[in-house]
Amino acid sequence: MLPIRRMQSKRSWVKPAAEWLGRLLSLGGVAVVAHELMQLTGDDHWQALQQLAQIWWLILPVVYVLGGMALGAAWCALLRQQGIAVPLVWGLSVYGRSQLAKYVPGNIFHFAGRQALAMAAGLSAKPVLATTFWELAGQAMVAAWLSLLALSLFWSPVGPYIPLLMLLLLLVFSLLLARTVYLMVLKAMYWQLAFLLVFVVLMLALFFSLSTASISWLQLGQLVGVFAAAWLLGFVVPGAPGGVGVRELVLLWGLSGFMADERVLLLLIAGRLVTTVGDVLVYFVSVWLSQRSAANFTLSNV
Repeated sequence: MLPIRRMQSKRSWVKPAAEWLGRLLSLGGVAVVAHELMQLTGDDHWQALQQLAQIWWLILPVVYVLGGMALGAAWCALLRQQGIAVPLVWGLSVYGRSQLAKYVPGNIFHFAGRQALAMAAGLSAKPVLATTFWELAGQAMVAAWLSLLALSLFWSPVGPYIPLLMLLLLLVFSLLLARTVYLMVLKAMYWQLAFLLVFVVLMLALFFSLSTASISWLQLGQLVGVFAAAWLLGFVVPGAPGGVGVRELVLLWGLSGFMADERVLLLLIAGRLVTTVGDVLVYFVSVWLSQRSAANFTLSNV
């Protein structure tokens, strides 16, 4: 029994240590961005930010809502994978109402909130909990796949071949899952890919609003990969609520070769505001959907 206790004692500090490391990375990223912002001089940068706010900040958060709904649809597919069929509107409402809790330090409260809402509606705890694993794995795999486009930043000769490699991986992976009992997992991953593409398109819109430089197709792919990698690292680092600080730190480094540092900082501010306001809108849309779905909610087993 002694060796088992020693193993348990060693494992007991790993998770808290990882969370504290994530919090330090998050705070470090925020500190770096704040320091760089303090170095900004000249009114032209702030005028660009104000112009960007007038043009995009009222439009892009609304588009972001579509991404939030895509994640809700992915969760419904994962529930179906576990043998539970729920109305799509109800699934979207539960998912959206719980998502704001991801900004609470700990990175678990949105999952806990979703679990509580689902159980209150009569769903069994175990299958709902299982969807959390598939959701984390699916989002990480989809983001890692899209991040492959950034590989040419480190090794330029592979640039022209990366899209072909990605297409091959997608086809093989899709065919393998489509022929198994994990078809709903595959469907969920496609919904998760739709969310990530919405996020990337919004960031590209902000990028081209702040940059007048001409971009080649190869560089466009690299930008997509950088945005996907920034989202991925903000997603997987524990202790960084909503990826705050981590995502900005990655983008500050990854975009340095595409635009001036001052414009990168403006993009970071705009991107964080767009996604945060978008999450708030997702919440209010979900509350509205919950009122529509409460009256006719029915639970059935597949």
